[in-house]
Amino acid sequence: MEKFIIIADGACSKNPGPGGWGLIVIDPQGLVRELGGHEDATTNNRMEMTGYYRGLQEVYKKIQNDSKPCIVHAITDSKYVMDGAKSFAKRWSKTGWKTVAG
Repeated sequence: MEKFIIIADGACSKNPGPGGWGLIVIDPQGLVRELGGHEDATTNNRMEMTGYYRGLQEVYKKIQNDSKPCIVHAITDSKYVMDGAKSFAKRWSKTGWKTVAG
């Protein structure tokens, strides 16, 4: 099974205030993709989540036309991100990966 690695982080100098996020995605062939961004008025948690979410988007771009499952390892220093990912994933898998809005 193919494995992707996402390393993501975010920070904010004041809460709220200017902040930024960054990520690295390593695909199964070892290709590394680096991305980052910033916002003028944001929060630390928003930047942490943005880095993680954008990493998942990069993985999805690689696998969207492939029907095989893959493994995604996420590395983050944010308890907020990991707790959210674990609880949302469990809930969404039970509802066919749909949100309340459908």
